[in-house]
Amino acid sequence: MAKDSDKPRVKIIRPRIPKFCICPFCNTKQRFKKIKEHWKIVKEIDLEKPILFKVQIIYAKCLNPGCERASFSLPIKGISKYQRATARLIKEAIASNILDNTPPERIKRRFARSFNVTGSRRTLDRWKHKEADKLNFKGLIEKLKPSGVLCLDDLDPGRSTYKHLITSDRIKGYILYVDALPNQSEEEVVKYLVTLKELGIDEVNCFIVDMWKSFPQAIHEVYPKAKIQYDYFHIWEAINRHLDNAMKEYSRFLRGIQDHLSLLKGYGFTEGFF
Repeated sequence: MAKDSDKPRVKIIRPRIPKFCICPFCNTKQRFKKIKEHWKIVKEIDLEKPILFKVQIIYAKCLNPGCERASFSLPIKGISKYQRATARLIKEAIASNILDNTPPERIKRRFARSFNVTGSRRTLDRWKHKEADKLNFKGLIEKLKPSGVLCLDDLDPGRSTYKHLITSDRIKGYILYVDALPNQSEEEVVKYLVTLKELGIDEVNCFIVDMWKSFPQAIHEVYPKAKIQYDYFHIWEAINRHLDNAMKEYSRFLRGIQDHLSLLKGYGFTEGFF
């Protein structure tokens, strides 16, 4: 009985059979004519007990002789084509990963613990990338209207082996673009800045950067009119580091003199001699 209770509950989902339908490829409204069907299993989240949807996929024949596709599937609300999970489950996974910055492995454990469903890291990444591909980043950046004073800084996520560059608007406080770089070379930074320019950020008055050696030449190559200002935090960090090294060197010098004086005193020289 315990094993039977652990098995997921199966719910049958059938689409409503319409009198008329619209082909998504040629947008022709036509009478519905069934051509084939099949069933697929779809995962869903549930707070009480594991649940699976057994979904009936029905294909209609396109009656438009000029259409490139012979058939199309009837849409089912909340279930995307080819997906093995409901839209609600995918939305929850993406929100957890992007908005809450939760690692995929932790999402996987939380799904198994709280929502009675499983999901691999590869599946979660595929959902996230597919959703991101729908976004028009150039249009989004255009709506943000960048000020022209940008911060260019490195980001080192704990879950990644790559370096990441992040560009933000210093005046408006928006994050504009983040991308991974295999290394810190000038060539890779130039590729990053070219992509930034292609997204519509083509006029930059000033870049505020840290101490990457590849930044100045890369910026001058892609944005020749932009000025470069080094981040004051990194400047003071460098100054303090040099001062600290100088004080350590001076301390070692003083200790050397003191050791030398102690050696001379050991040979009978008095303080008046010095």
